[in-house]
Amino acid sequence: MDWHFQWLKFVMFIPLLWSWPLPAEATLETQPETLRSIIQQAPVNPSVSPSERPLEEPSVESPEGDLDKSEQTKAEADRLFQRGNDFLQASQYWEALDSWQVALDIYEALGDRRGEAASLGNLGLAYYSLDEFQQAMEFYQQAVVMAQEIGDRTSEAKSLRGLGLTSYRLNDYPQAIYYYQQAVAIAQEMGDRAAEANSLGGLGLIYESLGNYPQAVEFYQQFLVIKQEMGDREGEAAALSRLDDAKSFIEGLEPRSND
Repeated sequence: MDWHFQWLKFVMFIPLLWSWPLPAEATLETQPETLRSIIQQAPVNPSVSPSERPLEEPSVESPEGDLDKSEQTKAEADRLFQRGNDFLQASQYWEALDSWQVALDIYEALGDRRGEAASLGNLGLAYYSLDEFQQAMEFYQQAVVMAQEIGDRTSEAKSLRGLGLTSYRLNDYPQAIYYYQQAVAIAQEMGDRAAEANSLGGLGLIYESLGNYPQAVEFYQQFLVIKQEMGDREGEAAALSRLDDAKSFIEGLEPRSND
């Protein structure tokens, strides 16, 4: 169904992408050899100009040099992270995977846990985009754990929505509902209306797929109200379209009068 995939992309796909910049939490405890090894293993895309390829690392001769190296390496990870986002937006999913995996390795070496959580979440999204749903589940689950450990509620909710969406694609509707309900609760706690709407839209889609149209209508209406409050005309139009279809199914299922 065309509407199905349009709804997935509009309501849940792009909102799951972690964007840059993220707060930095790098430390200076990583050995230079470890960082150099990670960067040297980064895949080089032939279409990428030399100026965009991994930077050469200067020799380290002093604590000040360690600081410069850490900052340069963090910048390299950030650049790879953003390149992955660009690849995903261009539907180049394998290239996105390569960039985010190397970025993840660097963030881990630096002790940048927010960078790790964001990379794990985006890797989940990339595998989802490739229909590798079990792999996506694994990365989203790791992202949830990492986000909980560092107290990043925004990333936790986003990862839970990723788990909900992926569970839905695996036809595990009870689990999908469970994850989306958790995401709604966190969004409401934080007052994040956009994230709340995305989660409500996901619940509406699941209940519509289950044939529970009254429940789907309830969630779509909540989604619509938030989009109207936000002035999101495109989101409002999408919600009205889903509401019309769900209500049509309800009318078709209602018993007709003999009169």
